[in-house]
Amino acid sequence: MRLIGSKMEKEFREELISSHRHHFSKNSDKKLKSVLLENNYSVDDAYILIGFPDESEEHYLVLIDGSFILSVVIEMLYENVAPVIEHVSLQEYKQGLSRMKQVQLLVAQNLAGNKT
Repeated sequence: MRLIGSKMEKEFREELISSHRHHFSKNSDKKLKSVLLENNYSVDDAYILIGFPDESEEHYLVLIDGSFILSVVIEMLYENVAPVIEHVSLQEYKQGLSRMKQVQLLVAQNLAGNKT
């Protein structure tokens, strides 16, 4: 699958850039940014593919440097509970991925500078 400049791609690009700025800008105090930096992951080319925060936990799938995915679960009620971070290969993530999510991944990889 390749990027072709579709409306869907443009919408994903805008959403990914907005989310990146919101969570990872220099002035951001978001917990996800802190967790990634504390665990030695760069946020410069990190793009949130899935994020669903609720009152007790925040769950994220984050593309890091265009080359792998991190599954991150952050406990919100208890500060002393360490975040759960799992490494997911791109090959694993792509298994059974819908066409729409495949496009989102390609756009995020493109933004991260990885043109694969």
